[in-house]
Amino acid sequence: MFLVGIEPGATSTNSSFCSQQQCPTPHSLYSPPTPHFAANNSNTTVAAVLDTGNFVVQQLNPDGSTKSVLWQSFDNATSNCLLPGMKLGVNRKTGHNSSLVSWASEKSPLLGPFRLEWEPREGELIMRRRQGQVVWKSGKLIRNNNRFFENIPEESQLMYNYNIVSTKDENYFSFTTPYTEQPTNWKLFESGQLTGSDGKDIARADMCYGYNNDGGCQKWKIPSCRYPGYVFKIFQGMPKLYGENDTSYEASTSYGIGDCQARCWNSCSCIGFMSYNDDGTGCVFFSGKSLENVSLVTVGQKFYMLVKKQQHRGVKRWIWISALITTSLIICPSILCLAIKKRKHVLEGKRRMKIEMQDLPVFGGSSSTKDLKVFNYALVMEATNNFSSENKLGQGGFGPVYKGIISTGQEVAAKRLSKTSGQGIVEFKNELKLISELQHMNLIQLLGCCIHEQERMLIYEFMPNKSLDFFLFEGIFSTKSDVYSFGVLLLEIVSGRRNNSFYDDDHLLNLVGHAWELWNDNACLQLIDPSLNGTFVPDEAYKCIHVGLLCVQHYAKDRPNMLDIISMLTNKSVINTLPRRPAFYVGRDMIEGKGSSKCIMSNSDFVKENSTSTEVELR
Repeated sequence: MFLVGIEPGATSTNSSFCSQQQCPTPHSLYSPPTPHFAANNSNTTVAAVLDTGNFVVQQLNPDGSTKSVLWQSFDNATSNCLLPGMKLGVNRKTGHNSSLVSWASEKSPLLGPFRLEWEPREGELIMRRRQGQVVWKSGKLIRNNNRFFENIPEESQLMYNYNIVSTKDENYFSFTTPYTEQPTNWKLFESGQLTGSDGKDIARADMCYGYNNDGGCQKWKIPSCRYPGYVFKIFQGMPKLYGENDTSYEASTSYGIGDCQARCWNSCSCIGFMSYNDDGTGCVFFSGKSLENVSLVTVGQKFYMLVKKQQHRGVKRWIWISALITTSLIICPSILCLAIKKRKHVLEGKRRMKIEMQDLPVFGGSSSTKDLKVFNYALVMEATNNFSSENKLGQGGFGPVYKGIISTGQEVAAKRLSKTSGQGIVEFKNELKLISELQHMNLIQLLGCCIHEQERMLIYEFMPNKSLDFFLFEGIFSTKSDVYSFGVLLLEIVSGRRNNSFYDDDHLLNLVGHAWELWNDNACLQLIDPSLNGTFVPDEAYKCIHVGLLCVQHYAKDRPNMLDIISMLTNKSVINTLPRRPAFYVGRDMIEGKGSSKCIMSNSDFVKENSTSTEVELR
């Protein structure tokens, strides 16, 4: 059983629930544990109205802190007011769709004719009539960093920050008001008008008739007897009835003024309506001829009359015509002059481009260019989704590159010359001619080009494994990377061979791996360039090999810096640091961390036959 209670410090009122202005602290309902389970159940369930207006049912820990929120009204909006933090949307776990529903009338809280919902697929707010007809849409968030909906007046949105959440569990819209401390809300009226607490309009569904699309109104099929320009105008009072007019009634209290308007609009004989009941519900329909010239009896009620919007005629019309003629006499010559200059500029540009493009490769004229083609600009735009930012692969000095799929299904990369690029037609021609002459199975293939007015593009095959720079730069580079490169260069100078040109019958080694194995076999001087024919100083050659292996060690922290390298190469002192296993070594398995303490230097391979050999051991 739930008991009603007031938390300590709360002021008592006649109502169990009260608004933010009435209550400084929230009221609560709570359920104490029954005596039978008191020893084993220390949880307390409490329902409270928070200062934000959110009605929360939560479970408390013994110390009074919140253990879990069982239910909250902000997740289940069904009222006609949307407060900051209240959600409009779908809870996919429960299937509940929270929406804002107008009252039947200002005095009747029964469900009314309009419903405001969040449409997650299009990312916009929509308003429906009771029958499901969508009459208004907010449009998407597109202006000023996605802060404003396109069909809601910008001045009506300045105080709001919108929150849009889309997860596997829920998809909803809410707003906060960080720019004001005043209580704020959105209220949906029975007429279809949605306003903020500051009185500014958010939506005017009451002005949507099916033939107009201004302010977010949606178009739909209207009766053949209704024409664009007809609206319902509000008057105070009730028309005097004549014999040619008649009335009918709908006394249902579930009918609101929005229902009356929809029903009268869809009935060709209806020319006006008003509320039937004192609480603003129900409908009185007037039928017959126009009521525009009928006098009204003051009864303190609003009467909605179908009228045609007034058109500006007479003097005002001639004023507009005169202004239009005067403006035309001034503007038309200016426009004509600008058009002539623009045409001259375009023709000059085409002539210049024709001259510049004369020496481009003639597609189909040689074996190197016979497979290239000129792509249609419209097809390239379609393939790249109008050069969408989502299709952009990267940016270079030439300009941006976009991924696209042409009509054959082939993926391509469109390299587009940027209008702000420092490069121009000369660079475009050079690249086109150069790449067309370098077609090779191991090079990216140039498929063709696209030339349209000032647009110039090169169409390449698409590389699904990303570009070369992605692999050159997947790691973290530092000065120790340069040290490694210097070590490889040092070993190349000593051996007289390139790192990638080395091959061993027993091992697929590079030069670095071969030097490392010779070092561990105490035969590192076998690495020396045979063309030297023994004319070298053994200890200097040994030192170069030693320093080179120190530079190519696997861990960057183990490699010396360039100052230490210069010191080791120029000083006569013995190098005490021993090299460890080099990076990219895939030869014989070595025990990590163990380096050889000696290397036997021999130049017997480099001296003439029958000459003596020497062995020197350096530690």
